[in-house]
Amino acid sequence: MAKTDIKEQLPVLVAAADVLFQDSEFAGMPMVKMRGDSMEDALFDGDRAIIDLEDTDVSQGGIFALFDDSAKLIILQVTPVHGSRGRRILCTYANPRYPPFELTLGTEARIVGRVVHKFTRYL
Repeated sequence: MAKTDIKEQLPVLVAAADVLFQDSEFAGMPMVKMRGDSMEDALFDGDRAIIDLEDTDVSQGGIFALFDDSAKLIILQVTPVHGSRGRRILCTYANPRYPPFELTLGTEARIVGRVVHKFTRYL
């Protein structure tokens, strides 16, 4: 699937970040609104996360947006599972109330991109 197709599938797309913040660094990157408490203290309910669709390499881990097997967009901490040759990822939430789980890339999940910036509504 092409990168432009991913943009069309983002159901919670707010706007291209460069339109709202007039910052060329974020040109063409989608921004999504966080919902829920699963990523607290990294991302809070109501925060806006900017996603770099070009950065889908999970080999070093990080916070990524991905589509699960039900085409639901989720944002979480991703770490490659040792010995899986990049096919399995360990998914953890910043909030310890939610248990970690593993997914297989390509069948159970598809990486959308790395979360590269956030705008928070809290002072």
